[in-house]
Amino acid sequence: MKKDQMNLYKQPALVNILITDYCNQSCSFCFARKEMKMAAKKEMSMKSYKLILKKCANAGVRRIVLAGGEPTIHSKFSEMLTHTINSNFIVNINTNGIYSDTVENAILSGGYRTVVYFNISTPGFLSSSKIRKMILQRINRLVGKIKVVLIVTNQFLMLQPVKRNIDLIGDELLSKVSIRIGVEGPVAGENNYTTLDQFPLIGNNFFKTYQYLISHSPQKILFSKSITPCMFSQEQRKKLIEDGYMQIFHCHPESENFWFSINCDLTTFMCYPLSTRDRKSINNKTSFEEVRDYYKKLQLKYDLKYVLPECKSCPFFGLTLGKCPGPCASFRLNAMDKIKINSERWIS
Repeated sequence: MKKDQMNLYKQPALVNILITDYCNQSCSFCFARKEMKMAAKKEMSMKSYKLILKKCANAGVRRIVLAGGEPTIHSKFSEMLTHTINSNFIVNINTNGIYSDTVENAILSGGYRTVVYFNISTPGFLSSSKIRKMILQRINRLVGKIKVVLIVTNQFLMLQPVKRNIDLIGDELLSKVSIRIGVEGPVAGENNYTTLDQFPLIGNNFFKTYQYLISHSPQKILFSKSITPCMFSQEQRKKLIEDGYMQIFHCHPESENFWFSINCDLTTFMCYPLSTRDRKSINNKTSFEEVRDYYKKLQLKYDLKYVLPECKSCPFFGLTLGKCPGPCASFRLNAMDKIKINSERWIS
């Protein structure tokens, strides 16, 4: 296994583009569950997409994430991907792996400028041997030609489902790809999946999953930003730090140089868990730098306003780079809203 020695603060600027509301799966961890159930779904027009790429280029953004929904079922996906590659962008594609041969050929044509992230925690992959076989064949045909990252998403309240998810990949394929593990994040305005009391259990299962992955020798192991240092014991933290992980404990505005996300209706949002809040609209006059700065200030505002009582006395707490402001902003928002509601009920 290769440790990730990449400096996270020197990566090219990144913008997420959600090109369609349509999806061919229904995942429990999807941030856009409500949109997926809406009768009136949308997909981004080629004209709007080209406008976004032009603005990205003018602002110095060189990395694009194609997301959705399931981006590969967009009617113009292959055309969009080809245009993006020809415009000298680095392209990340977030997919469940259920796509056509035409799409596969378009992905392969991107070469080294393309990175494909396959989420293998979808209902189809976990429950259908037929779909899983097809997805694994898709992955194998890309391996060695472009960079492939497999994503495992779970609540980590139990260890066996995560191990099973990894075992379904197989050692031979796992040794040829990178894998990213992450905890399911809540959406702002909904109930949190877990409580702070469960964080040590989550961290212990997460760490055991990490150890299990090491024994299977993937090319690289990546962590999502959904973990916090308080989830782990002192010895576990020491090991993760020695291995080059846990340099960043949360979605700091500077981490990975991520700017913001753009919906297919040309509205923007800060991050997936906060996708229903604080939206702005893009038009011909919009400055992407101004949108980026707006969300940087907004994130600082959230970090200052939504501080859980338990976090205030935590030795890891802080708002500077390398410190931890607590769990995901949406987790904190939901938890504090619940505290407020319970307090109001008690007073009344």
